[in-house]
Amino acid sequence: MISPDAKRRSVYILFAVAILLLALNLFLHKLLPKTNSEREALILSGLEINNRFLQVVNNFGLEEDWIVVRKLSNKPDSLFSYYTIKLPPDLPIPVLISEVNTELSSDSVEIKSFEKKMGGKTKLEIYSGGLLKLTADIDYDKELVRKRGSVGFLIENISFDDQEDSLLFDVTESFAVLLIPSKENKKHSKFILNKSKEFALLLDDEIDDLKFKLSEGYPNSRILNSVKAIIGSFSNAIFFVFDDESELFRSKVFPVISAELEKRNIKLLLKSEFYQLENNQEKDINTSFDSLIKNLGEEKLFILSNVEEFRLLLSEIARYRKVGFKFINPSLIKN
Repeated sequence: MISPDAKRRSVYILFAVAILLLALNLFLHKLLPKTNSEREALILSGLEINNRFLQVVNNFGLEEDWIVVRKLSNKPDSLFSYYTIKLPPDLPIPVLISEVNTELSSDSVEIKSFEKKMGGKTKLEIYSGGLLKLTADIDYDKELVRKRGSVGFLIENISFDDQEDSLLFDVTESFAVLLIPSKENKKHSKFILNKSKEFALLLDDEIDDLKFKLSEGYPNSRILNSVKAIIGSFSNAIFFVFDDESELFRSKVFPVISAELEKRNIKLLLKSEFYQLENNQEKDINTSFDSLIKNLGEEKLFILSNVEEFRLLLSEIARYRKVGFKFINPSLIKN
């Protein structure tokens, strides 16, 4: 009679042999060359490569006449398409080629590019199964412009003590922070500039710091001293923003403040001039942004958002930049 220990050992041995055979099978599958039918299944047709290539190119918002189909008298039998593509100067050729690589690169597809001119004219070739399927001559044309609008973001209510909010300053996107004058925000303004971002100043009823406080009950001399203190402490502000729903805006001291800023050639905007995206149950922030950008035309505008809204829009901003929309520092928007 076989003992229980002997049975257990037999089970362990059989289990180990099964694992070994499975590993050996996987190893041989990778080691042995694929059959002809397997290799042929991986090869992409010229039509598929052409369609996927054009999808990538069209994602950059190029006009139809910037993409020209060329004819070759002695073209290889495998060659399906030959293009000449002109790009505007704001769309780097390497960015386009990188997107083509991302879309098409695989074991059966080889993508080659050759610069015919340093930083300029480039030949692109796409092979599948060792056969040339598509080629394109890509170059810049300084006369071309993607006619798209520009957007500058201002972010309010940012918390510099919140680690997640602070990480926003490490993203490559341009934006300005809307600050209320205070001693603490004077320190924060230096942090913002060190991160290559911008800031603007918000004048409203929430200014508590006595050095910067603006109150209807103050005499004009005190108001002017506060304004001078604000200007001196925040000299790198791109502009000042007045909350036109505040008591301060409706007070008799507003003309005094406005005149002093105008005298010093400091740009003053009203908060109501900034576009604020809807973000509710009926229309979420991405839908609201999508609708705005599609109807923007060639206009330039400011968007006022909070930190969370801006964070949610980062992927959408990248998508629209690809087709030519510009997301720029608010200081570059003239109005």
